[in-house]
Amino acid sequence: FLKDILKRTEVLNPAALLEMLRKNMKSLFFNADTSISTNGFDMGLVCINTKNNILYFSGALIPLYIIRNGEVLKYNPGRSPIGNYFIEENFFNHEIELQNNDNLYMFSDGFPDQFGGKNNSKYTRRRFLKFLKSISENNMMQQNEILVNEFEEWIGDEEQTDDVTVFGKKWISL
Repeated sequence: FLKDILKRTEVLNPAALLEMLRKNMKSLFFNADTSISTNGFDMGLVCINTKNNILYFSGALIPLYIIRNGEVLKYNPGRSPIGNYFIEENFFNHEIELQNNDNLYMFSDGFPDQFGGKNNSKYTRRRFLKFLKSISENNMMQQNEILVNEFEEWIGDEEQTDDVTVFGKKWISL
């Protein structure tokens, strides 16, 4: 649906794109015989104006984190998924001026919610953000390798409990 929306429109407004995507997903999941399904998914979307280093972000339950000069900045998402939901809120945009060497991150709950470690406990979002901050000075290839190693070490002999998606991008302005 997103690919089709991007082909049909010149809109590069993440909140508007998420609204269009939600409309398409709702029509897919609506079943007149069984009422409305609450099927959907979480998503974060960014558009970057590379001429002026402005990032536009909107999220459906997925926040955007920027690690800048050792500080973690959080940009909150909307509180509704893409698809049908009991309470739907409009998506909104954040406009962020990027700085050289900003590290941008979005991730699913798979890594923070993974059980493992000495006490077979969750990794936690707080620990995960602290870990991202500790590796943010590395290039993205190195960060990927370090993330994979950390996950494998954490999970140990436990089973993976959910999908794990981590998006990272280091912003280098020209």
